[in-house]
Amino acid sequence: MLKQRAKASKALRPQRMEYGSRESRVTGSWASPPPPSPSAGEAAASGERPRSALKIRLDILEGVRDNGPSRSSRIICMANLSGRAYPEYLRELVSLGLLSEERDGDANSYTLTAKGLDFVNRVKEAQAFAAALGLTM
Repeated sequence: MLKQRAKASKALRPQRMEYGSRESRVTGSWASPPPPSPSAGEAAASGERPRSALKIRLDILEGVRDNGPSRSSRIICMANLSGRAYPEYLRELVSLGLLSEERDGDANSYTLTAKGLDFVNRVKEAQAFAAALGLTM
């Protein structure tokens, strides 16, 4: 009787993980590999151009402008950044005075400065001017 229960509970357990050479895979008909996620600046499979460093910086600044003081995790989501890329951009924007950094408990919070807002407005003006000429930035 105990052996039957053990077999029945074994059948109900999730499938075991198999480790391949490059990534782990779950076996079973319900398992499917996760879709590849492009990191910051990578081109999508649709043939789009990768985001420029200026566009990434602008996405960060606009996200903070639109959502107010933000922690790193929120900025990563708003600007669609990879976990590897964001520290470099945040350090740069803080060092240039476009974002201010404040300690908020156990994490840092970032706020757009007046200089950062001026930068965003000037880049938007340049983009509008370029678009009027038929150019893209």
